[in-house]
Amino acid sequence: MVEYKREVPKCTVFLVLGALTSHMLVLTGNLSTAKMLHGLGASSSGWSKVGTSLADSLHQDLDPAMETVGTALTGSISALTEIEQGVDVMLSLSGSATDRAMTNISGTKTLNQMMQIKDQMMVQLRSVSANLVRRVSVQIDRLMELLTPALNQVKEWLSTFGEKIQTALEEFGTTMDRVQKVFDSVMQQASTTAGSGEELMLYNTYTLFDTDKSGSLRADDIQSVADLYGISALAGNKASELFEKYDSDGKGGIDEDEYSLFVHDPTIPGIMALMLRTYSQKLAT
Repeated sequence: MVEYKREVPKCTVFLVLGALTSHMLVLTGNLSTAKMLHGLGASSSGWSKVGTSLADSLHQDLDPAMETVGTALTGSISALTEIEQGVDVMLSLSGSATDRAMTNISGTKTLNQMMQIKDQMMVQLRSVSANLVRRVSVQIDRLMELLTPALNQVKEWLSTFGEKIQTALEEFGTTMDRVQKVFDSVMQQASTTAGSGEELMLYNTYTLFDTDKSGSLRADDIQSVADLYGISALAGNKASELFEKYDSDGKGGIDEDEYSLFVHDPTIPGIMALMLRTYSQKLAT
């Protein structure tokens, strides 16, 4: 009778332990990624609330005032039209009085008659001028009554909201830009096809940067694109600094080979995705 010896299946045990370890590592990585995405979502939610609160504030506070200012400016246009029409009528009356006086003067024979006609003409002109001043003064007073509140409101907006609102919007845009770049980086690492369309993205974004269609990128092209697409990472002197850094041949322009290095600069991550996304949004609107 054959006797069987009991042995520990070491290979099987090692395989099971290896599989469990691998699964645990994958689970840990997934949990870390989920935690990071949750934090990213919370940050985006917070800033979206800031944006919606700002929009609601502008809607509730500015809309009624804007309507009032618009009504006042519309009334001001009507008042200006009335002033212009009144001046035209009075000038026409003055011209008619002058023409009649000149006709009468041409038929006179004595100096005394000419002086009488002149005095009559001056009386008529003074009367017309007085009527003109009286009518225009009333209309100008009405115009000032309409314009003064509107101009005071605009002055208040400039002093109260100008710098504050601009600073808040710039900070909001910069933060959302950073969040979007982080999200792009996460999606790029998670995607199995990341990097497969880089050549096409390089071609499309290079033509967007080449605003003057010269075939090479200059510092002013980069700055123009930064302003056009709202790329905060290229604001200020950053465009010139990157241009000098990647214009390796010193010819005053970045060619396509240098551009492939430019877009992978660590200070502007995801620049191509940001440009194409913003470009598509502009086309959609």
